[in-house]
Amino acid sequence: MKTLYLHVGMHKAGSTSIQRALNKDRKSLIQQGLYFPLTATDHNTRAHQNIAWELNRHNRFVPENGSLDDLHKELQRKQPQNVIISSEGFTSLDNKPGASKFNPQAEPEPVDPSRPSRYQRLREFADSLGYSIVTVGFVREYVACLNSAYTQQVKNFNHARPFADHVAEQRGNDRWCYEVVFAGWESISDKLICLPNGEDNVKTLYQLMGVKPSEDQEIERHNTGVGPRTIECSRLVFKALEPVQRRDSWLRNRKNKDKNREQAIPSKLVKRMARQQGWNDELFWGFDLQLARDVHASFVERDHKFLRKHQIHFADTFDRKRHNDFMIEQAEAGERATFLASVNPILAELGLAELS
Repeated sequence: MKTLYLHVGMHKAGSTSIQRALNKDRKSLIQQGLYFPLTATDHNTRAHQNIAWELNRHNRFVPENGSLDDLHKELQRKQPQNVIISSEGFTSLDNKPGASKFNPQAEPEPVDPSRPSRYQRLREFADSLGYSIVTVGFVREYVACLNSAYTQQVKNFNHARPFADHVAEQRGNDRWCYEVVFAGWESISDKLICLPNGEDNVKTLYQLMGVKPSEDQEIERHNTGVGPRTIECSRLVFKALEPVQRRDSWLRNRKNKDKNREQAIPSKLVKRMARQQGWNDELFWGFDLQLARDVHASFVERDHKFLRKHQIHFADTFDRKRHNDFMIEQAEAGERATFLASVNPILAELGLAELS
């Protein structure tokens, strides 16, 4: 039977590397009987983000960039034996009717039991084309994932709150409850495969699908971590922008794919400074050892049935990490002054007052 592989993420588990590898190997994969459609993919990673955004009624969904109906037409026209669709956004599906949490301005969805769920829409999509569904998800050890998610949010200027506040908030977030995250996918899949995040998820996925990468395929790492100085610089710049951020065009346009690339974008300025100063030589690790072990133990206990079912074991390697969340805040006066002197050029470029 024909197979539709759904690579659904998760976030912070090598999804970008997988998507870029699939795009790079596209011709080779077609020759091996696996089709990677380009409809509804973004121009950077070639992930099928627009499909996930459409299902979620996300404000980032752009119909002109391709929809589920457009993808259906492409597959109906090409008639491939096996297909893979990939987006880490699939693990964030909001399956509840009513107002969209991703687009507050959208009309509330009516509560209609006969209406197909977001997962059921993909099941109907696959059935109409004669595909069975194999859903694949990579899950990452909870503590490392929480830490990585925090650095991603701060460096992208989503917030500037302390790491401890982030962890406290996320403890009750279903995003980190893997049994909840994959329940919807299990309900529509002919086979659900959940694997621990590893050194080469690309190779693992390719083997699972029975295909080989191109000969020149190498492991490419994307969205790599940042250092504590980069995190602190992002916090300081974000806080300096807070009084004016609502009327500043950079905030309104930072997620707009058509934004003016010549415009001064804070996250890009910080990234440039971090590269120049070598701030990312030591990666950020917000957890202290005891808190890391406590969080790990509580999450593993909560998800023990899911982890046992999929034979996933997360090793406790936290003693190799260093707690450096407040390393910059607690620096000696001279070191702090040197650090602020590096931050001030960014503030000046944004037209903001310097720090002292």
